[in-house]
Amino acid sequence: SGFSLVFAYIVRKNGVNFLLYMLVYMNLLISQSNRWGMELEKHYIYLIPESSVKKIIYATFLENVKAFIIGLITFMIATLIYDISFLQGIVLGITYGTFTSVILFSDLVIRRILGAGLSVVAERLMRFLIILFMLIPGLIISFVLGLQINKYTAGQGTYLVLILYNILISLLLIVLSKGIFEKIDMK
Repeated sequence: SGFSLVFAYIVRKNGVNFLLYMLVYMNLLISQSNRWGMELEKHYIYLIPESSVKKIIYATFLENVKAFIIGLITFMIATLIYDISFLQGIVLGITYGTFTSVILFSDLVIRRILGAGLSVVAERLMRFLIILFMLIPGLIISFVLGLQINKYTAGQGTYLVLILYNILISLLLIVLSKGIFEKIDMK
């Protein structure tokens, strides 16, 4: 995120929007090394007497919290660089966190549907396509509805629509990946 801040500062054309989307793009490229994936290697998670949805939430909790903290820190620094309000920095940090959740939970869907026998290249391509398929409608909706809502939310409408959309997509992805922790051979 430090590189993103420096690059966004140099470019400064679209400011925080550029920073947000650059961070999301970098997160998509780097997300292959998520630590939550190690939970699939630990056999005890399959034996915990909880629902698959709870196991998913527990296994991905730290990654989600880390994303929200990184987003908040990055965009609090951006408030100083771009001279925006702290409220906008907080909203942007939360928006980044919800994008990260979509990226994280899309990986679960890929593992649930295709298993672990997929090559690295195919897995990355599938993840990229699923994420694009999930996020492009949200970006379009946020642009259209956000312009209308901006009148009532001090210019934060676009981000609030994105947050809501990303939360709904994350919940859908959790439901679609339900069952990943029920069979050991799913890993």
